Amino acid sequence: MTSGAPAPAVIEVLGLSFGGFPAVTPLNPRFLPGHDRLKLTLEIRPPGRPGSLPVSARRRLLSRLQRVFPALARHRCCGDHAIDDSLLLGGVAPGCGLPPTDAMVDIAHLLEHLVIDFQHHIAAMRRCSGITCGHAGRLSRFDLFVESPDRGTSRLSVALAVAIMNDLLAGHPLDPVYERVVGLARRFRAVPRGVIDDATVRRWCGDAPRAARALEFLIEMEFVGEVETSINYSGARLFATRS
Repeated sequence: MTSGAPAPAVIEVLGLSFGGFPAVTPLNPRFLPGHDRLKLTLEIRPPGRPGSLPVSARRRLLSRLQRVFPALARHRCCGDHAIDDSLLLGGVAPGCGLPPTDAMVDIAHLLEHLVIDFQHHIAAMRRCSGITCGHAGRLSRFDLFVESPDRGTSRLSVALAVAIMNDLLAGHPLDPVYERVVGLARRFRAVPRGVIDDATVRRWCGDAPRAARALEFLIEMEFVGEVETSINYSGARLFATRS
């Protein structure tokens, strides 16, 4: 959601699908057997030569994200370690199958945690687990498996995570609209069968421009859609989550 010519994407989504994927269940003891999961396949091309994004830059990236999404600091992974330890310490945290010795692993792993954080907030999940898997024959490609509350929430969370990471990796400031998108999606999901008018959306977002941008993102991602009615005396635009 930045202006001007877009920079080349560091993270490219090659595939997104849903299923049980039982083969990955033993890879994370926190996985719930039989829970629906998303599978996200990524190609990651850091700026410059592979692995050229230093740990200090990755640490700043995580710090910027934690200021806006503070729940990231409470995430646990890789043998119950804090996210800072498991991502950025060169593989010293026990329990990580993929030691984070270069930028691509860290970027993929951080994106996994962003997806989890957004799903957890939007869908009020009590718990959500995931895992990042690398391709042995292609070091820039990763498969992420994350438990899914529902497919609409998962698709939106992936879109948000990829957009935010690509913006930050391109050197752009973190756009405040993303935080509002997450909050607005949570409110919409709390009334999945209800219809919400544009005045309510503006009230939730604080002002009309912010509401318009956040709502535009949710519509573009097909998380919500405009509701057509045969009788609408108020003339207000009406919206509801898509099934």
